[in-house]
Amino acid sequence: MTELNQHVTADKAKWIITFIALILIVIAVVSMAVIMNRQFKTTEVLSTDYEIGLFDSEGAEKDDKTAIRLRDFISVDGLEITVKEDVKVKYRVLFYDKDEDFLSATALLDGDFDGEIPNKAVFCKVEITPEDADGEISVLEVLEYADLITVTVNR
Repeated sequence: MTELNQHVTADKAKWIITFIALILIVIAVVSMAVIMNRQFKTTEVLSTDYEIGLFDSEGAEKDDKTAIRLRDFISVDGLEITVKEDVKVKYRVLFYDKDEDFLSATALLDGDFDGEIPNKAVFCKVEITPEDADGEISVLEVLEYADLITVTVNR
């Protein structure tokens, strides 16, 4: 009987060691995922973040079906805008202060953004105007035109 008890005790010890090792492996994998996530310090604006419309000269949203605009404010921290080659779209960046009051806007640009941001600017929005649009922009065209420009900001 003692030999059987020793065998059962040895099996329990093996299972406890296996369980602890498994928990340590899970903790290591989760820790690595957190560390890897922190290394990505920028985020890209998605094409689904755009809607049909444009901005007036005061930075207010205006209903118009000839352009698309960012739906929400984004930070100007680390703002980078790149345009794919040989595309027929122009864009402008509108800058807003910490209270989301309009400050200024760039002229229509067709190349990468040069990074000139007003001193008091905290937020911005982007408006994209296609040059080859056949009048009104459809919902599917919003995704198409938004993919021609890459907007990246710091997290």
